[in-house]
Amino acid sequence: MKKITLLLCLFLTGMAAQAQTLSNTDFEDWDITPYDDPATYWISSNYVFLPELGVVTTTRVTGQGSPNAIRLQTHKVGSDVAVGFITNTLEDIEAGVGGQPYTGQPTHMDGFYRYNLPADDTAILMAIFKNSGIPISINIFKIKGTGNQPVFIPFSFAVSPLPIAPDTVIIAALSSNILGGDDSKAEDGSWIEFDNLMFSGSGAMPPIPNGNFEAWRTRSFETPDDWTRGDGFSWGIEPTIKRSTDKYSGSYALKLITSVDSFNNNFIEIGSLFANMGISVTVPDTIIGYYKYTTPGIDTATVTATFLNSSGFPAGVKSLYILPPAATYTRFALPIDPDDIPSGSTSVTLSFESSAMMMPTTGAPLDPVPGSTLLIDNLSVVQGSVGVGRLKLIHNYNVYPNPAKNVLNISLKSNGSEEVAITLVDAKGSVVYKAAHKLSVGSNIAIPVSQLAPGMYFYSIKGSNGIATDKFYKE
Repeated sequence: MKKITLLLCLFLTGMAAQAQTLSNTDFEDWDITPYDDPATYWISSNYVFLPELGVVTTTRVTGQGSPNAIRLQTHKVGSDVAVGFITNTLEDIEAGVGGQPYTGQPTHMDGFYRYNLPADDTAILMAIFKNSGIPISINIFKIKGTGNQPVFIPFSFAVSPLPIAPDTVIIAALSSNILGGDDSKAEDGSWIEFDNLMFSGSGAMPPIPNGNFEAWRTRSFETPDDWTRGDGFSWGIEPTIKRSTDKYSGSYALKLITSVDSFNNNFIEIGSLFANMGISVTVPDTIIGYYKYTTPGIDTATVTATFLNSSGFPAGVKSLYILPPAATYTRFALPIDPDDIPSGSTSVTLSFESSAMMMPTTGAPLDPVPGSTLLIDNLSVVQGSVGVGRLKLIHNYNVYPNPAKNVLNISLKSNGSEEVAITLVDAKGSVVYKAAHKLSVGSNIAIPVSQLAPGMYFYSIKGSNGIATDKFYKE
């Protein structure tokens, strides 16, 4: 299973002189770009160039005697080129990898197009037929730039003979020819529109799903102001960052979703968002916020502060990994203290993710669960040593063994004694144990867990110095 996350691909600003600051902490301000995408079969270039360059390259237009057709358009943003394209595969098109089931043996690829292509530009239509993973007919149809063709006209491109029946076809179309990585002749504003794509030949041919481009869905690309997307917004995957009216306060909250592609369930995208902060070199801070979390399986959301050196590479991590399932908004706190900052760090990022990639206590890998949803709202930075000094004692407990079979032991690391409330919660958010105990150095509390079903659980220990929370596994 491929998992995609861009959280480590950070190029960040330098050091701030005073305490940490955050902007748009209530997630009330958003940059929203509405767009349309084909609803079935096709993957569009909007998945690539909306997050990368902020441009819509695939749009819905009026068709040839029908309500809808598709337009692919090339945009230049500075030195970058965004080419409008559609494809029916998540894999490497030029290498002939991927595709969708198809068993017909066509002699032609037909349809309607209109375009505006400057003389140096060329649009592309491709059909690659395969059998048992081997290409048996490769067809690259070039629509050479001849200026403006203002009305739809029919086309019929001859398909190279198929020696045997295929089992797969790769279909793609591009507004400019960038095959081989050469975009030097791509022109800003070049566009081509297609409608009623089909294969023809001797006898009836299986149709191209949504080849008439009548099925569309209206979507939006949403990013909260002053925050940076860490998700890839990858091909064929539902947007993983959304504005939500299910809020703790104000009008909106941040919604992060772990999504899976609708083609073959091989690509999983974790909703991820991060913001740059300055480093406090003298004043400890605590990041406070509220969250809700639901998951259809065994998963957990994360909030992380990553310290970076002057080159922008990670120099250390301060994490409150455990945001276990919570049906209502629940408060969390992530302390950032001068003692936590690695030597040489010049900046820090605060990030949230809708799924965890590994268990923080053991480093064991975890599989993100599609459908896991994290809501974040009402963040604030509390400055001063009193609050953080108390929170620094959060992890002053030993919890063992992990995994646990019959009992889960909890003991106090430091001297003295403490009254605590201990809660165990399963992966669905149901409380399976809750009791008050007195902890003392030199003794431990043995919580029976033999009756629990095997799997992942969360514990929380609420004492006078704050709340400790983490995962453990039941054998």
